[in-house]
Amino acid sequence: MSQNQEIFNIQKGKSGYVMGSKATNLKQMKETSGAEIEILGRKNQPCQAKITGT
Repeated sequence: MSQNQEIFNIQKGKSGYVMGSKATNLKQMKETSGAEIEILGRKNQPCQAKITGT
């Protein structure tokens, strides 16, 4: 089965909202969707989220 991939931008200082406290939001999204989610970039800088799955 082929993998789909999406990359979207996250504004400076907003990656913490996506990740959540102790990365709980990120973990929940991964568990619920089965997708691999990676935050690319540094804290308090504009960054990207890469989501890969079927």
